[in-house]
Amino acid sequence: MLNDKLLSVCGEESKYTFIDDKLTEIDYSSLALETLPDGIFSGLYDLKKIDLSYNKLTSFSSSMFDDLVNLEELHLFINEIISMPEGIFINLNNLRILDLSDNLLTDFPEKLFANLSLLRILNLENNGLKYLPKKIFSNLTSLEELSLHHNELKQFKSGIFDNLSSLISIDLKDNQTIELEGLLFDDLDQLTRIDLD
Repeated sequence: MLNDKLLSVCGEESKYTFIDDKLTEIDYSSLALETLPDGIFSGLYDLKKIDLSYNKLTSFSSSMFDDLVNLEELHLFINEIISMPEGIFINLNNLRILDLSDNLLTDFPEKLFANLSLLRILNLENNGLKYLPKKIFSNLTSLEELSLHHNELKQFKSGIFDNLSSLISIDLKDNQTIELEGLLFDDLDQLTRIDLD
């Protein structure tokens, strides 16, 4: 049954999309969206996948995804996102794929990914990332693919990748001249691919 939540598509005042509270997938890609109203995803406990790519979104409230406890894929690539508030992913314990590539992000709160222990793919490429906190990835024990390609990173602190015990592939190409402190990859027994140039 359709609930009373709706989404106005920016620039088209009369066009609305209704959200069914039993949906498992939502595709709002390529709609020129600039904002999402608070509560737009509330009560959507069965949702598995959201695609918000190819829009003009710049930010989200910290509670935007609070009810999405079964979400497995979140695609936010090719927007204009400048920041992600700490706590925005706090309830996404089942998330497997997170794509934040091709945005305007320059840094992250240290605990942004803290509850994403089942995450397997994290794409952060083509942003303006300048710095990553040492413990940003510390709880991502299931992560298999990490892309930081084409950012402005200059240095990786010793220990930043220590808990990525499932990591298979990491892409660090096209950053600033990278300084690698210590033996960053020594304990990553599953790692088979490192792209640095």
